[in-house]
Amino acid sequence: MNRNRKHAYGRFSRLGREILPRSARSRLVLAAFAGLAAFSLVSCDLFTYKRPFPDEYYTSNFIAGRGLDQFSGADPASSIPLDGNGDYIIGTGTWDLAYRYDTDWDGFNYITRTLSPNPASFYGTADGLDPSSEVYLVEVKNLIQAGNFETDESAAWTATTSGSDTAAATWDTTIVQLFGSGNERLDIDKTCSLTYVTTAAAGFPGFSSTASYNLFFRYYSQVYSARYNVDGSSTYNSLNNTTAKAAVTYTINNGYASPPEITFSPINDVDATLYNFYADNFRVGRNGNMELRLYLTRTQTDPELESGTYSFSVWACPDPDSYDWQNPYLMDKFAVKMVAGTGTGYLASTTATYSGGSGWRKYTATLKPGALTFDDSTKLPVLGLVLDFNSTKPGSVLIAQPELRFYPDGL
Repeated sequence: MNRNRKHAYGRFSRLGREILPRSARSRLVLAAFAGLAAFSLVSCDLFTYKRPFPDEYYTSNFIAGRGLDQFSGADPASSIPLDGNGDYIIGTGTWDLAYRYDTDWDGFNYITRTLSPNPASFYGTADGLDPSSEVYLVEVKNLIQAGNFETDESAAWTATTSGSDTAAATWDTTIVQLFGSGNERLDIDKTCSLTYVTTAAAGFPGFSSTASYNLFFRYYSQVYSARYNVDGSSTYNSLNNTTAKAAVTYTINNGYASPPEITFSPINDVDATLYNFYADNFRVGRNGNMELRLYLTRTQTDPELESGTYSFSVWACPDPDSYDWQNPYLMDKFAVKMVAGTGTGYLASTTATYSGGSGWRKYTATLKPGALTFDDSTKLPVLGLVLDFNSTKPGSVLIAQPELRFYPDGL
């Protein structure tokens, strides 16, 4: 038998297996590589992340067309529609003020917003802030005049005395312990008192016996403690001696019909005195529903809202035309948050708090992952964007570029 005999379909190896011709082997290798390449392309496509939403959902500011210029908060109460029960229907799609929906709202604008003639870049720059962005001055109105003692207000104090014991309010511009160029020094003997009588701010229609207000003032007393009450109340509040400037917030829940009167006296009427007690910066603001807010239905954003996770931001900067010591005061703080609309359930959100500082800063509230859920067919508001001034002392701040952003993949 001829060991070198060629098989009709190729050659055999020593072990009896058929050996393909070189050309056939080349074609097989090429086919294998082609198959592997095709599989790689298919497998890469299988494992490549595909965005479930159009590109604009990943990059858009959903409220770019609903900035603070879209504002209905200055409209009269008569423009707010009523439902069948006589309750105001909360508006959507424009920035509004929560207190306008109170049944006892007196028509006064307790929060105002005014367009600045200058763009954001006039007040400074910051990464992410459009230099040409519109800027609004937002102010929580002070409901009383004066109270800053930059001029002599000693005549506004009423003293009660007993025998040889006296009380005196002195305008002090020599040793200014608090703010600006003047404050009021109180010197009060035992069993005596001094009462500061405030005056309503110009244009304010008057204090209501049903509304609530917050009274703010600053004091300093390094040696002596004191007590105070408001409008002759039998309840006294203690003011401890301190080595630093102290702030007081007093809430009058039941309202009153006239500007507040604040009475100061020694901590103990029997055997104590009060000397070199300094008071300054009396302010009064409305208490309750002090919110600038934007309620949105799912179709009032661009692009439209989807269930998921969002962030809401504003840029804020101290008002360069405000002061620590007189009207208009610098705003001390406000909160940025998101709330549920009537078309959705509970909404878990973080809160960001503005607290002064310098220059533009971004303040962002975020929803918990997947927090916003709603029925796609609902026509009710599903999300509220809120600037909360309920704990804010009267004052002003600059605000620019509200942003609502979506995170389809989570934060």
